[in-house]
This record gives sequence, C-alpha cells and structure tokens, in this order.
Amino acid sequence: MRRGARAIFSAVAAFAVIGASSSAAFAHSEISPASTPAGAETELTLKLENERSNASTVKVEMFFPDGQEIVVTKVPDVGEWSGAPQGGPGGGPGALGDPAPGITWQRASGTPSDDLSLTFSLILPDRAGTIQMAVLQTYSDGSVDRWIDPWPAGQPEPESPGPRLTLTAASVSTSTTAGSTASAPTTTTEGSGSSTPISSGGFIAGSIAVLFVIGAIFMIVRARRQD
Repeated sequence: MRRGARAIFSAVAAFAVIGASSSAAFAHSEISPASTPAGAETELTLKLENERSNASTVKVEMFFPDGQEIVVTKVPDVGEWSGAPQGGPGGGPGALGDPAPGITWQRASGTPSDDLSLTFSLILPDRAGTIQMAVLQTYSDGSVDRWIDPWPAGQPEPESPGPRLTLTAASVSTSTTAGSTASAPTTTTEGSGSSTPISSGGFIAGSIAVLFVIGAIFMIVRARRQD
C-alpha cells in the first residue's frame, strides 16, 4: 500500500470511530417513531439505555404529561417484561381501553448490558404539537434514573430529558377513526405542523460528519502531492 493511501485509510478510520462514539453518547430515553399524526391510535416504542454496569433495569414507569390521562389500547409483553396501564383501584394496574395517567412495566431480573425497547399503543390527543413524557427507570440495586427534565422546543437537550413525541396535524381519516378520546396535554409546546428541533446530540453528530468530509478531502490532496 502506498504511503498516501495508508494516510487516507488512517484518517477515515479515525473519523469514523470518533463519529460513532459521539453520536451514541446522546441516546438515553426516547420514543419511536418521534413523530405521528394527532388523534390516531398508534403503536410506539419506548427505548431506554441500561446505564449501570452492575445492575439491570427491573421496572420502568412512564407518566403522561402533567398527569393527564391518555387511552392505552395495548401493552404487549416483551420478553420477560410485562406491562399495564396505571390508575387501577388502590393504585394497581388499570384496564386497557381506559384513560390512564401512564404505563408501568416490570420484570424479575435481567442482564446489565441489556438496553430496552418496550412497545405500547395509545389513542393520541387530537391536537398537533409536542408532548413530553416522564420516565423513572429502576434498577435491581434500587437506584433510579429519572428522565424528567423539561425540554422546551428550540432549547438544548438537558442532562436527563423526558422522551418527547411530536403530534402532526391529523388527516381526515385518522380524525374520524380515532376521534378526540383523549384531551390534549397542557405541555404542548409547538404549533400545528411543527417538527421536533434538532437536539445537541444531533447537532454534534452532524458537525462531526462535516469534519469527517473536510479531513478526508485534506488527506486526499496531501497524498496526491506526496505521490
């Protein structure tokens, strides 16, 4: 391998490693998909990182905005996880199809390296905007990660943000099918048709990609001059 080619390969590898590690560091708690039509019944996934090297996540509590109730239609078992709507008699599990203040998932034990993907379905509020959940992630050693920091639209990502979901303007079909069963949370922060702002993690990842391209071009030019 010629000296110039070796230099280019080394630069590309270094930029790739830096980019991968930086973008991964900003994923903590999120809902997927991040955007969905308002008023529709939608299947969503709550994704959480297990951030303890010596303890596994055994309980996840997700609370809807400001204690408002949203209709929960499905909470399927996922592996060892079982879940149910909150708000039943005596603080126990609620019933599917009823408005609830949130969802709770539990399991007996797990592996510390396991990241979580918990699925559920909601009849979403019939109003466009962005709503933010709050999540408590309890570990087998009793410690708790609190994903509850407010993240207003247009602001940098806080240290422990609650997962957000953007509701877009509902089409006629979704409006007539799902109706307006659930009231709109008061934490709506964006108007109709708006989109979720880019987080600080996304901005940094994009900046790294630009630096990658610039660095690769520089190394190519340098290699040609040396050859």
